[in-house]
Amino acid sequence: MARSAYEPEKELNYRSSFSSIRYKIFLLLEKVYKKTINNKDDRIPIITSYLAKKKPKKMLEIGSGTLPIYKILSERQKEQIEYHICEINPEKILFINENYQKIKTTCSDALNLPYGKDFFDLVLSKGVLHHVDSEDIDLVKGKRELFVKEMMRITKNNGSILLMDFSGNKSVSSLLWHFLHKFFFKEGEHNFYSLKESLELFCHKPLKRVFGKEFGTFKGVYYYITADKKHGN
Repeated sequence: MARSAYEPEKELNYRSSFSSIRYKIFLLLEKVYKKTINNKDDRIPIITSYLAKKKPKKMLEIGSGTLPIYKILSERQKEQIEYHICEINPEKILFINENYQKIKTTCSDALNLPYGKDFFDLVLSKGVLHHVDSEDIDLVKGKRELFVKEMMRITKNNGSILLMDFSGNKSVSSLLWHFLHKFFFKEGEHNFYSLKESLELFCHKPLKRVFGKEFGTFKGVYYYITADKKHGN
Protein backbone atom coordinates (compact mmCIF):
# COMPACT_ATOMS: atom_id res chain seq x y z
CA MET A 1 0.00 0.00 0.00
CA ALA A 2 1.30 3.46 -0.89
CA ARG A 3 2.11 5.59 2.15
CA SER A 4 1.74 9.32 2.60
CA ALA A 5 4.56 11.70 3.43
CA TYR A 6 4.15 12.18 7.18
CA GLU A 7 4.86 15.74 8.32
CA PRO A 8 6.06 15.80 11.96
CA GLU A 9 6.18 19.61 12.15
CA LYS A 10 2.51 19.95 11.18
CA GLU A 11 1.54 17.13 13.53
CA LEU A 12 3.34 18.83 16.42
CA ASN A 13 1.60 22.11 15.63
CA TYR A 14 -1.78 20.37 15.38
CA ARG A 15 -1.29 18.68 18.76
CA SER A 16 0.04 21.73 20.59
CA SER A 17 -2.34 24.43 19.32
CA PHE A 18 -5.90 24.69 20.58
CA SER A 19 -8.43 27.52 20.46
CA SER A 20 -11.90 27.11 21.97
CA ILE A 21 -13.32 29.61 19.43
CA ARG A 22 -11.74 27.79 16.49
CA TYR A 23 -12.91 24.50 17.97
CA LYS A 24 -16.54 25.65 18.23
CA ILE A 25 -16.47 27.01 14.67
CA PHE A 26 -15.17 23.67 13.47
CA LEU A 27 -18.00 21.82 15.28
CA LEU A 28 -20.48 24.04 13.41
CA LEU A 29 -18.74 23.32 10.09
CA GLU A 30 -18.78 19.63 10.94
CA LYS A 31 -22.56 19.71 11.37
CA VAL A 32 -23.01 21.43 8.00
CA TYR A 33 -20.61 18.99 6.33
CA LYS A 34 -22.39 16.03 7.87
CA LYS A 35 -25.75 17.11 6.48
CA THR A 36 -24.26 17.92 3.08
CA ILE A 37 -22.31 14.69 2.56
CA ASN A 38 -24.15 12.01 4.48
CA ASN A 39 -26.11 12.32 7.70
CA LYS A 40 -25.38 8.72 8.71
CA ASP A 41 -22.70 8.06 11.31
CA ASP A 42 -22.48 4.60 12.85
CA ARG A 43 -19.65 5.43 15.27
CA ILE A 44 -21.91 6.61 18.08
CA PRO A 45 -24.38 3.66 17.92
CA ILE A 46 -21.45 1.20 17.91
CA ILE A 47 -19.85 2.87 20.94
CA THR A 48 -23.05 3.27 22.97
CA SER A 49 -24.10 -0.31 22.20
CA TYR A 50 -20.69 -1.62 23.27
CA LEU A 51 -20.77 0.35 26.52
CA ALA A 52 -24.28 -0.90 27.25
CA LYS A 53 -23.05 -4.45 26.72
CA LYS A 54 -19.86 -4.16 28.78
CA LYS A 55 -21.22 -1.88 31.54
CA PRO A 56 -17.83 -0.48 32.60
CA LYS A 57 -17.51 1.14 36.01
CA LYS A 58 -14.26 2.89 35.15
CA MET A 59 -13.26 3.74 31.59
CA LEU A 60 -10.70 5.79 29.67
CA GLU A 61 -11.03 7.68 26.40
CA ILE A 62 -7.61 8.26 24.83
CA GLY A 63 -7.79 11.60 23.04
CA SER A 64 -10.99 13.64 23.09
CA GLY A 65 -11.31 14.29 19.35
CA THR A 66 -13.85 16.88 18.30
CA LEU A 67 -16.32 15.65 20.89
CA PRO A 68 -15.80 13.57 24.06
CA ILE A 69 -17.87 10.38 23.95
CA TYR A 70 -18.98 11.27 27.46
CA LYS A 71 -21.33 13.90 26.01
CA ILE A 72 -23.48 11.34 24.20
CA LEU A 73 -23.82 8.95 27.15
CA SER A 74 -27.17 8.64 28.90
CA GLU A 75 -27.54 10.38 32.24
CA ARG A 76 -27.63 6.98 33.90
CA GLN A 77 -24.33 5.98 32.27
CA LYS A 78 -22.76 9.26 33.34
CA GLU A 79 -23.71 8.46 36.92
CA GLN A 80 -22.51 4.86 36.76
CA ILE A 81 -19.20 5.33 34.92
CA GLU A 82 -16.09 6.94 36.34
CA TYR A 83 -15.02 8.60 33.09
CA HIS A 84 -11.41 9.50 32.33
CA ILE A 85 -9.85 11.27 29.34
CA CYS A 86 -6.15 11.28 28.49
CA GLU A 87 -5.33 14.19 26.18
CA ILE A 88 -1.92 15.41 24.99
CA ASN A 89 -2.87 19.10 24.68
CA PRO A 90 -2.94 20.98 28.04
CA GLU A 91 -5.15 23.75 26.60
CA LYS A 92 -7.72 21.17 25.55
CA ILE A 93 -7.53 19.63 29.03
CA LEU A 94 -8.50 23.02 30.47
CA PHE A 95 -11.39 23.25 28.00
CA ILE A 96 -12.67 19.79 29.00
CA ASN A 97 -12.33 20.60 32.70
CA GLU A 98 -14.35 23.78 32.23
CA ASN A 99 -17.13 22.12 30.22
CA TYR A 100 -17.27 18.58 31.64
CA GLN A 101 -16.64 18.83 35.37
CA LYS A 102 -17.30 15.14 36.07
CA ILE A 103 -14.60 13.89 33.67
CA LYS A 104 -11.23 13.05 35.23
CA THR A 105 -8.49 14.34 32.93
CA THR A 106 -4.80 13.59 32.48
CA CYS A 107 -2.35 15.28 30.13
CA SER A 108 -0.05 12.70 28.60
CA ASP A 109 1.26 11.04 25.46
CA ALA A 110 -0.63 7.90 24.44
CA LEU A 111 2.56 5.82 24.23
CA ASN A 112 3.29 6.28 27.93
CA LEU A 113 -0.06 6.31 29.66
CA PRO A 114 0.16 7.47 33.31
CA TYR A 115 -1.99 4.70 34.78
CA GLY A 116 -1.17 1.53 36.64
CA LYS A 117 -1.62 -1.98 35.30
CA ASP A 118 -5.20 -3.35 35.27
CA PHE A 119 -6.72 0.07 35.97
CA PHE A 120 -9.75 0.40 33.67
CA ASP A 121 -12.71 -1.83 32.83
CA LEU A 122 -12.77 -0.41 29.30
CA VAL A 123 -10.31 1.60 27.22
CA LEU A 124 -11.58 3.49 24.17
CA SER A 125 -9.64 5.12 21.35
CA LYS A 126 -11.42 6.94 18.53
CA GLY A 127 -9.41 8.42 15.66
CA VAL A 128 -6.06 8.40 17.50
CA LEU A 129 -4.16 5.53 15.90
CA HIS A 130 -3.31 7.42 12.69
CA HIS A 131 -1.68 10.15 14.81
CA VAL A 132 0.74 7.52 16.17
CA ASP A 133 2.96 7.97 13.15
CA SER A 134 6.52 8.61 11.99
CA GLU A 135 8.31 10.05 8.98
CA ASP A 136 10.27 6.77 9.02
CA ILE A 137 7.69 4.28 7.74
CA ASP A 138 9.63 1.38 9.28
CA LEU A 139 8.97 2.80 12.76
CA VAL A 140 5.21 3.20 12.37
CA LYS A 141 4.20 -0.38 13.16
CA GLY A 142 6.41 -0.53 16.26
CA LYS A 143 4.91 2.69 17.63
CA ARG A 144 1.37 1.50 16.96
CA GLU A 145 2.10 -1.87 18.56
CA LEU A 146 3.29 0.01 21.65
CA PHE A 147 0.09 2.06 21.62
CA VAL A 148 -2.05 -1.11 21.68
CA LYS A 149 0.18 -2.69 24.34
CA GLU A 150 -0.33 0.37 26.53
CA MET A 151 -4.09 0.01 26.10
CA MET A 152 -3.77 -3.65 27.09
CA ARG A 153 -1.58 -2.89 30.09
CA ILE A 154 -4.01 -0.51 31.73
CA THR A 155 -7.08 -2.67 30.96
CA LYS A 156 -8.23 -4.91 33.80
CA ASN A 157 -8.35 -8.69 33.50
CA ASN A 158 -11.63 -9.50 31.75
CA GLY A 159 -11.80 -5.85 30.70
CA SER A 160 -12.29 -4.64 27.13
CA ILE A 161 -10.76 -2.47 24.42
CA LEU A 162 -12.56 -0.57 21.66
CA LEU A 163 -10.48 1.11 18.95
CA MET A 164 -11.80 3.11 15.99
CA ASP A 165 -9.95 4.85 13.21
CA PHE A 166 -10.08 5.88 9.58
CA SER A 167 -9.54 3.04 7.14
CA GLY A 168 -6.68 3.07 4.65
CA ASN A 169 -9.38 2.40 2.04
CA LYS A 170 -10.08 5.91 0.78
CA SER A 171 -13.49 7.15 -0.34
CA VAL A 172 -14.59 10.47 -1.83
CA SER A 173 -16.06 11.58 1.50
CA SER A 174 -12.86 10.69 3.39
CA LEU A 175 -10.71 12.64 0.92
CA LEU A 176 -12.99 15.67 1.29
CA TRP A 177 -13.01 15.37 5.08
CA HIS A 178 -9.23 15.15 5.38
CA PHE A 179 -8.86 18.12 3.02
CA LEU A 180 -11.18 20.16 5.27
CA HIS A 181 -9.31 19.06 8.40
CA LYS A 182 -5.91 19.88 6.92
CA PHE A 183 -7.17 23.27 5.67
CA PHE A 184 -8.84 24.28 8.94
CA PHE A 185 -6.39 22.86 11.49
CA LYS A 186 -3.24 22.95 9.33
CA GLU A 187 -2.88 19.22 9.97
CA GLY A 188 -0.31 17.23 8.00
CA GLU A 189 -0.47 13.90 6.19
CA HIS A 190 -0.79 10.52 7.92
CA ASN A 191 -0.21 6.86 7.19
CA PHE A 192 -3.64 5.29 7.55
CA TYR A 193 -3.87 1.56 8.31
CA SER A 194 -6.38 -0.80 6.78
CA LEU A 195 -8.56 -2.92 9.06
CA LYS A 196 -6.33 -5.93 8.35
CA GLU A 197 -3.17 -4.04 9.32
CA SER A 198 -4.73 -2.79 12.54
CA LEU A 199 -6.01 -6.25 13.49
CA GLU A 200 -2.41 -7.47 13.29
CA LEU A 201 -1.62 -5.09 16.17
CA PHE A 202 -4.00 -7.08 18.37
CA CYS A 203 -2.32 -10.48 17.89
CA HIS A 204 -1.24 -10.82 21.53
CA LYS A 205 -1.85 -13.74 23.87
CA PRO A 206 -3.56 -11.66 26.59
CA LEU A 207 -6.35 -10.78 24.15
CA LYS A 208 -9.34 -12.87 23.16
CA ARG A 209 -12.48 -12.40 21.07
CA VAL A 210 -10.72 -9.92 18.78
CA PHE A 211 -13.19 -8.64 16.19
CA GLY A 212 -13.03 -5.93 13.55
CA LYS A 213 -15.34 -4.46 10.94
CA GLU A 214 -15.42 -1.56 8.50
CA PHE A 215 -18.38 0.81 8.31
CA GLY A 216 -19.32 4.10 6.71
CA THR A 217 -19.48 7.58 8.22
CA PHE A 218 -19.86 11.09 6.84
CA LYS A 219 -16.08 11.34 7.33
CA GLY A 220 -15.45 8.35 5.10
CA VAL A 221 -14.68 4.67 5.72
CA TYR A 222 -14.01 3.82 9.36
CA TYR A 223 -13.36 0.56 11.17
CA TYR A 224 -13.71 -0.63 14.72
CA ILE A 225 -11.88 -3.34 16.65
CA THR A 226 -13.00 -4.85 19.92
CA ALA A 227 -11.05 -7.19 22.18
CA ASP A 228 -11.24 -8.63 25.70
CA LYS A 229 -8.27 -9.11 27.98
CA LYS A 230 -7.91 -12.68 29.23
CA HIS A 231 -8.15 -13.45 32.93
CA GLY A 232 -4.81 -14.04 34.58
CA ASN A 233 -2.67 -12.05 32.07
